[in-house]
Amino acid sequence: MLGRCSKRMSNFALALLHDQPILLSAISVGALVHAAFTSPRKVWSIVVRIPIKTIRLNWVRAISVALVLWATAISAATLSWDAVSAPDLAGYRVYQCSQTPCEELSGTATLLATLGMVTSFNIGAPTGTQYYMVTAYDLENNESDPSNVVTYIPSPPPTATVSLTVLGSPDRGEPWAVQATTNASGTVSVQFWVNGSLGFVANSGPYCSFGNNGTSCSRALYPFGDYTVEARVLSNGVEVARQAIVVTTAAATVGLTVLGSPDRGEPWAVQATTNASGTVSVQFWVNGSLGLVASSGPYCSFGNNGTSCTRVLYPFGDYTVEARVLSNGVEVARRAIAVTAAPNTNPIAATVSLTVLGSPDRGEPWAVQATTNASGTVSVQFWVNGRLEHTESSSPYCSFNDSSASCSRVLKSSGFYTVEARVLSNGVEVARQTIVVRAAT
Repeated sequence: MLGRCSKRMSNFALALLHDQPILLSAISVGALVHAAFTSPRKVWSIVVRIPIKTIRLNWVRAISVALVLWATAISAATLSWDAVSAPDLAGYRVYQCSQTPCEELSGTATLLATLGMVTSFNIGAPTGTQYYMVTAYDLENNESDPSNVVTYIPSPPPTATVSLTVLGSPDRGEPWAVQATTNASGTVSVQFWVNGSLGFVANSGPYCSFGNNGTSCSRALYPFGDYTVEARVLSNGVEVARQAIVVTTAAATVGLTVLGSPDRGEPWAVQATTNASGTVSVQFWVNGSLGLVASSGPYCSFGNNGTSCTRVLYPFGDYTVEARVLSNGVEVARRAIAVTAAPNTNPIAATVSLTVLGSPDRGEPWAVQATTNASGTVSVQFWVNGRLEHTESSSPYCSFNDSSASCSRVLKSSGFYTVEARVLSNGVEVARQTIVVRAAT
């Protein structure tokens, strides 16, 4: 019968309760001691297990090697020991402690694994300091004393760092962003502080100062000035790295050019040129009143035809034309210019001629058509017998309306009709002509 005599045997002296003296003899075989006991009544055969620490002298060195490997980027540590040579060996038990003393009697040891006939065990990569010891057990579940205790001390994690990159060209007045790159692990977020105020928190990469579209940073156009952008990296809610960068944005500019020769009485316009980026629009203010908003180039005070500015003939006087440049709805530049419009020193007099259509003297329907060389925005008022009859805003200019191609003729009652055509250019009368029509029955 094999049985366990003691877990702590250093001299193999047995104190068995028998009434007769016992003769003890021991023979060392591998890792076991076979002891034969004789008495007048019975012969005892007992196997006494020697603690692993008396037969395993180099296992500490083997564990130390494993820990060094973990510190050089290996993902786990491995305990290893020499095999115990015994016919009834069943396996080994690995115990783990989080504090010292590490022993079963103190209640600090926890059974980590019960193993078979192996000589190593992967303990993983614990995050804190741990203590380990190993015992051997036989087929009857007798267990040896524990081995010496080995300490596992994890290497400190790599220091988290963060680097910042400015995207875009803020020094050219373009939209920009700051992107952070970090080696922090765990649940990572990056706070972006601009001039001391929290602007944005990025919870996933790419980590960008003004957000991202899933793959790249969103860029923003900021007014002229200096901006200190600070990235604070948090891992599992704890700040682990911080870096700051200063971004200087350039002012957007706008230049104004007068087109035409207003000082010679000719039609003119003011064109604005700007380096502003983003969604750009230009407001044109004339003598303090908003005249026109140009949302695409060319940016012109009185509109454009898609490729060039529309020029307008303004009455004699001084005009302050102010261009206000907006980028993404925010004014980023402003400039004004004074334009003096002079009378035309060599004007071409506007004229108007009248033609009677039809034969009113035969009692037929008739109309009066006006032809003029007036320029600008032209309209013709038709007055009949001193009363405003009709106003034509486009050619052909007809006394009683038109069908877009020819004048509409009307049958009037017998009598005399004084038809007067007054030609207006840009709202100002520039020519007048009268004709008398006699309508017969």
